[in-house]
Amino acid sequence: MPVLFETVQHLAVPLKEVWSFFADPNNLKRLMPPSMNVHLVSEPPHMMERGVVMTVGVRVFGIPSSWVVEIEAWHPPHGFTDVQSGGLFSYWKHQHQFHEVDGVTEIKDTIRFQLPWLLRLFHPIVVWQMKRLFAYRQAALRSIFNAS
Repeated sequence: MPVLFETVQHLAVPLKEVWSFFADPNNLKRLMPPSMNVHLVSEPPHMMERGVVMTVGVRVFGIPSSWVVEIEAWHPPHGFTDVQSGGLFSYWKHQHQFHEVDGVTEIKDTIRFQLPWLLRLFHPIVVWQMKRLFAYRQAALRSIFNAS
C-alpha cells in the first residue's frame, strides 16, 4: 500500500503568479536543495501540459540518478498531477493543487509513493527526507515571491 505524504503552504500571492511559476518546468531546480543537483536532462517544453514526459537528473543520498515523470493531469490554474514512469519508486503520484482566497494562494501537495519491495524498510527515512525537502521548498517559495 502506498505511503501518503501531504503538505500545505499559504502565500500572500495571487493564484495567477503562483500558477505561472509552477507551470514552467525550468523552475523545478529553484525549489530543490542545491545538494540534490536537480536538472532537466533534456530541453523541456516552454510550458507543461498533460502528456509531457521529462527526465530529471537528481542526486539522492549523494548518488546521481535519473527520474522520468509524466504530467498525468493538467488543470490550469488549479492543479496538475505528475507520475513517475522511471526511477527509484515503484509507485509515485504527486498532486499539486492551488486555491486562492482574498489574494492568498494555498498550495497543497499530496504525494502517494511506494519503494520497491526490498527497500520498503526505508519508507520512514524517505518521509523524513521529504519533510526536509518541502521545508526547503516552502522557504524557497517565500523568498522567490517575497511573501510570508
